[in-house]
Amino acid sequence: MSSIHISKRTKYGYDIFDIEGEISFDDSRMIEDYVKENATGEYPSVILNLARVPFINSSALAFFVKLMQALSERKISMYLMNANETIQGLLDITGTTRHFRIIKNEDSLTDNVKMKELDRALDLDE
Repeated sequence: MSSIHISKRTKYGYDIFDIEGEISFDDSRMIEDYVKENATGEYPSVILNLARVPFINSSALAFFVKLMQALSERKISMYLMNANETIQGLLDITGTTRHFRIIKNEDSLTDNVKMKELDRALDLDE
């Protein structure tokens, strides 16, 4: 039985998938299926929120790469958010950091959204 939990919320113009638990090989398939089914393409980006994920193994990391490629084929970008030091270390050691867009935390995401809105507002004023 899986100890992983995943849910979807839409915020800031992103589909955010909140994941909770250690991600194993079997869990990564369930996550992949859930994200593929629930990433409608209405928003051009999805975020996997790893704030409550203490660990992923290298097999799960391979599924993240596969998921990112599948979403890319549908013109959907994928981001990882709130990767802890252990997960970030695995990304670094395996050399996969360069494949992923990483968002430090939700605060930095909201700051980025606010800056984009401000830039658009300033462009309108000119």
